[in-house]
Amino acid sequence: VEARGSYEMNSPSGGETGTRAALARAAPLPQAEEALHEQAQQEPVPQPGRLEVPESFAAAVALVREQGEGILANHLMDDVHLVRYEPGRVELRVTDAAPANLASRFGAILEKACGGRWVITISQQQGDATLRQQARTDEAAKRAAVMQHPLVQAIIETFPEARLVARRDPKMPRPLGAPNLGDADAKPDANTDEGADER
Repeated sequence: VEARGSYEMNSPSGGETGTRAALARAAPLPQAEEALHEQAQQEPVPQPGRLEVPESFAAAVALVREQGEGILANHLMDDVHLVRYEPGRVELRVTDAAPANLASRFGAILEKACGGRWVITISQQQGDATLRQQARTDEAAKRAAVMQHPLVQAIIETFPEARLVARRDPKMPRPLGAPNLGDADAKPDANTDEGADER
């Protein structure tokens, strides 16, 4: 510990007094110790049983669904345009189809699940597309990519009336015998009715 201060040389008779004064100046004040103690007590302490704070609006909506609030989660998917999201503060633009208490219910669920204070405000700014619209756009892009797959193109050439009726995420398990559209060498199984084409 480095003690900063001015030290002055005293006569032999006053040496002990001067040393005590210097040490007193170098020692921390009781008020400073109390302030540091209070600051340490104010730092947030993880509470058992609380979930992690969602890092995105989509994750927050998924958390609402996991809490058994499926109807509210659907409203958040269909009737809400995100303006701004950060942990503890969310700004939304809602449509006329959204319930009047959507903001208060959304905030209450997040506070109960994650702890802390959540402020949900309604904005008039345009915001992003709804989560449902984003999901549909993403699905359309993925379906278009599947239609360009060599295997699918070969099926369409053989069966011009074939159409894509289902698309499975490659990360999800496939039914036994179903072709893997992510593999260019995959061949369709004649014994399965499910896949990328339907006659």
